[in-house]
Amino acid sequence: MTKRKLLATMAAAALCLLGRVPSVFAGAIQLTDVSQMTPGGTVVSYPVAPPNPFEVDADGVLLSFSTLTAFNEFDQDGSFAPEFPLGSTLLFNLAEGPLTIDFAPGIHEVGFFAQGFIPDQQQAFTFSVFQGASILDTFSVGPTDNGIPGVALFIGARGTDGSLITRLTIANTGSAEPAFIAAQDFDPSFVIGPLTFSQDGAEPVPEPAALLLLGTGLIGAGAHLRRRRTKN
Repeated sequence: MTKRKLLATMAAAALCLLGRVPSVFAGAIQLTDVSQMTPGGTVVSYPVAPPNPFEVDADGVLLSFSTLTAFNEFDQDGSFAPEFPLGSTLLFNLAEGPLTIDFAPGIHEVGFFAQGFIPDQQQAFTFSVFQGASILDTFSVGPTDNGIPGVALFIGARGTDGSLITRLTIANTGSAEPAFIAAQDFDPSFVIGPLTFSQDGAEPVPEPAALLLLGTGLIGAGAHLRRRRTKN
């Protein structure tokens, strides 16, 4: 390779690297269907009579669950929405909420189904995902009627461009239904089914400072070759 071609190749590589420098983490996207989950994720079930808070260690990730009031658990015997597998254990988040789930050291994506506990109330959910103290995004699903056995709504999110989800909060924000039920009587209690998370694709992007240093070094090397060529 001639010096001129080498110089051009190095300059192009430097520009490419500099163009990849991210200014901030890109955030997260909402997953709207269970089919969007990465195959082979880790499934997390819940203990009988769970305390508040409680922890579950799954595949090297520590999940910490906490809420404002209390937890309970129910076995899916067909009384709940068909989206919950028969025989599965459902986590009951009592009254005030919201439910907070922490993931240490962090995950790439998470998904589960949620259902309002009161059959004659409309259900909708708002959930937020965080990386450390920074909120990545806030999403919502619903509203929809919650009859008997009712409908469970899918809650899912995936970190983008190296973002890791370290916390998720979820609350039932549906309105009272039927209309004659006073808004202040709305019960935000809800259940969630087995949770699935994945660490695939969670590798962090290169640090901006490292990319800038490498790019600057390549440009400097190219300039040195040009000076040598001029002297010769």
